[in-house]
Amino acid sequence: MWTAGFPTLSGQPAPAAAVRRTEPADQVADPDAAPARDRQQQQRLEQARRQAADAEQELRDREADLATAEGKLSLAEEEQQQAEQRVDDLSRQLKDAESDKQRAREAARQAREHTRTGDRAAREARRRANDTAAHAHHLAEQMPHTS
Repeated sequence: MWTAGFPTLSGQPAPAAAVRRTEPADQVADPDAAPARDRQQQQRLEQARRQAADAEQELRDREADLATAEGKLSLAEEEQQQAEQRVDDLSRQLKDAESDKQRAREAARQAREHTRTGDRAAREARRRANDTAAHAHHLAEQMPHTS
């Protein structure tokens, strides 16, 4: 014997296998089941629509949060940039001030040296003036007095 749909030895096709139709579990031949099934589908559809609306609202909320965060980031980056610029400016000012301080130290050192040299020269001149005055006084005493 051959399988279904193939000829038998007699040359006649074998009877076709009976096709069994099965209904889904929720599709019973009950006429009252269709409206209940429709209500269930309608409820699932409404629930899906509510979930979709909730998801859309959640998306809008998250996008608003993102926009707020991006705005704060932009402000923070701008403040950071301004702070870095101030630091750069102050660093340059500090460097300039340190150069000015070094020049002032050098000028003060030179002025101290010049003052010491001037002080030595003044003391030497005072000593010579005193010596010369004393010598002149001594010479004057040795001269005869005319009365």
